[in-house]
Amino acid sequence: MTNDEAILEHQKAEAEAKKWQERERELRTLIYGNLFGSKGCEDGKTHTHELGNGYKLKAKRPINYKLDRDLCEIALDNISGIGNEGSFIADRLVKWEPKLSVSEYAKLSPAYKSEIDKALTTTPGLPTLEFIAPKGAE
Repeated sequence: MTNDEAILEHQKAEAEAKKWQERERELRTLIYGNLFGSKGCEDGKTHTHELGNGYKLKAKRPINYKLDRDLCEIALDNISGIGNEGSFIADRLVKWEPKLSVSEYAKLSPAYKSEIDKALTTTPGLPTLEFIAPKGAE
C-alpha cells in the first residue's frame, strides 16, 4: 500500500469510526434508558438485566464529578473551620494532582530541569493525523 493509499484509507476509516462511535453512544444511552431508567435505577451503581438463556446485560451510568478550583478552595477552607474534624476532612476530601506546565518546563535551566526530571516520566503519545482538503473541496 502506498502512502497516498494509506492516507486515503485512514481518512475513510476515521470518518467511519466517528460515525459508529456516535451511533454506539446513542444506542448505549437508549438501551440504558429503556432497561434501567424507567425502573428508577440509581446512577453510579451496576444494574443487571436478564436477557434469557443465561445471558445478562450489566450496565452502569457513572456520575462524573468536576470541581471549580477557586470555589473548591473556599469550600475546603470553610470545612476546615467546622468542628474538631473539619481540617482532617478537608485534607482528605479533595485530591490535588500535579500537572506539568510544558511551556514553563521548556524554559527551565538545566539545574532546575534535572530536579523536576527526577519526578517526571515521558512516553510517546499516539500520533494524530489531520487531512486538510483544499478550499472548496469536500
